[in-house]
Amino acid sequence: MLKISIVVPVYNGEHFIERCIESIEEQSYKNIEVITINDGSKDNSLKMLKNMSKKYGNIKVVTGANGGVSVARNKGIAASTGDFITFIDVDDALKKDAIKNMVESLKNKTDIVIGGLEIRRGDKILSRLVPEDNAWARLKYTSTQFKLYRKSFLEKNDILFEKRFSIGEDMLFFYKAISNTKNVEVCSTTDYLNYKNDESVTANICKRKNMLNMLDTMKYMYDNNLLSSYSKDAIKFLYLKISTLNVLLQINSFKIKELVKLYKENYNWIKEISGESIKTYNQEGETRKINLIVNLFVVFNKIHMLGLLIFLLGLIKINKKV
Repeated sequence: MLKISIVVPVYNGEHFIERCIESIEEQSYKNIEVITINDGSKDNSLKMLKNMSKKYGNIKVVTGANGGVSVARNKGIAASTGDFITFIDVDDALKKDAIKNMVESLKNKTDIVIGGLEIRRGDKILSRLVPEDNAWARLKYTSTQFKLYRKSFLEKNDILFEKRFSIGEDMLFFYKAISNTKNVEVCSTTDYLNYKNDESVTANICKRKNMLNMLDTMKYMYDNNLLSSYSKDAIKFLYLKISTLNVLLQINSFKIKELVKLYKENYNWIKEISGESIKTYNQEGETRKINLIVNLFVVFNKIHMLGLLIFLLGLIKINKKV
């Protein structure tokens, strides 16, 4: 029976720890170790983790100064002893059969399993993200949740989270992984419960000075050929999508001029590395909504009316719908 290591970074997570850990301990698949990383929490997180470690015999508590989520996850990888590793945010949880379904998706040589998400606010289900079994899906579902990685595969290819990036670090980790293997499977169940709340790091993204700019992250992807197996058009569309969604997520938090400047910088870099003009393009396997929004940004940028588009999208609160 394969051993699964679940890494849970914790920073000031006292309101969520119990829900997260209990959902792991209630898994129908039992050969699990839980690696909790207390990342310099200032609340009661460490005390709660130690209490839960006494209650359950499979919980390790690693603690240290605050170093950020990438450092915490890397500590979790180092401390894990399982055959496969997965990551859970402390403010999220798992359905009862989550690990069992992921393990059942494994084949002899599988290095990565991509699973589905159920996005919730409290008890209300906002949406479900079910990954398709195609090449583009392996670029779409870039978040750390919910994936299973063979530990020996990560070690062999020296795949860790890039601690110098405070945005897109999960995307870089995933792209580094898939650039080193074709042995990827999809688990179509939506067993990872991604809770939207006002206290999470993601919800407070606009308060972090360096969170707006994805350009350094994209440059890292480009310089390290993390997408070399994909077509030129697909890579270009992905960079445009990243740039567009980065603006949309901040659309009601920053001045329009700042968002226009941000997009233009990314757009000009994409144009420079592609060596050609940027045209509208519908990516096969992408949703109609995302294709439409990405193309609207391209068109409105070309006619120098991007500010108007951002203003209109802000009025309809588009960032809550993508």
